[in-house]
Amino acid sequence: MPDIISIGECFIEFIKPQNPNSPYGKTFSGDALNVLTMGSLLGSHCGFISRVSDDPIGDFLIKSWNELGIDTSHVQQCRGFNALEIYSENSVIGMYRSNSVASTINKKDIDEEYIKQSKILHISGISQGISQSCKTAVLEAVKLAKSHNLLVSYDPNFRPYLWKHASDAKYAMEEILEYTDMIFPSHPGDTETLLGITDPDDVYDYFKKWHIPTVILKCGEKGAVAYVENKKYTMSSIAPYGIIDVVGAGDTFVGTYLHCINNNIEIKEALKWSTTAAGIKIGGRSITSQPESIEIQKHLSKVIIEQGGIDA
Repeated sequence: MPDIISIGECFIEFIKPQNPNSPYGKTFSGDALNVLTMGSLLGSHCGFISRVSDDPIGDFLIKSWNELGIDTSHVQQCRGFNALEIYSENSVIGMYRSNSVASTINKKDIDEEYIKQSKILHISGISQGISQSCKTAVLEAVKLAKSHNLLVSYDPNFRPYLWKHASDAKYAMEEILEYTDMIFPSHPGDTETLLGITDPDDVYDYFKKWHIPTVILKCGEKGAVAYVENKKYTMSSIAPYGIIDVVGAGDTFVGTYLHCINNNIEIKEALKWSTTAAGIKIGGRSITSQPESIEIQKHLSKVIIEQGGIDA
């Protein structure tokens, strides 16, 4: 059974080639799935709970995930359309997701036996935001995970187009914080919008009230700030292959970190691996540039980590 599982939606992506005479490339992406692809690349056994279209696109997605070693036993093919993204050379130029087949995910998709045999459940604010039924399914999965002593990982991943008001997203987040062991908000994007907080230490204080032991702020080009085991870690960012596409970098960070936790890697080393993986990923397009272990090891020494007490 998978050690790391997640719930959510995956886009089929069509990417404009650099050569105008070539056909569009075809791949896939989605925050929950991106976390799993990264964990799987590094050797963790991962599983996805989702719905995809009952057509050649859905067939392509399931086949691709199986080839990556991701368990798809809880991915259903259903009548409907799969969410779609269209990429230019380096950015999304079109997105179609409203009423996609993944938005029909509901509590019936949550299998207690599947969850309880895993070790880590990763969820996101995007999965909560795509529909009310998916939001309910996420909450059900989180409650089951905690009842069976899984670690629960959460990325708020606020997307304004998924919510009527930011306060709705904050309410959805707070609905599951009591079950959360690790949280990975983007800073200042998520933290300023959802919490009205700009200082990293104040963000930590907010989540500390919910008794969340691991708080890691993904700060883009400024690196990351982590509060773990009464220590504060500040990581610099790296970009060994330049910056082509930052989409999915945060998911790459989280997937790497969960893999490290799943394999009992020491915290400081886990943070170094996660920062390095995210820095490599931005040197390519979509998540096709997520790195394997050997590539990460080449650049680990470039990440500088400062460590101090939690009040440092």
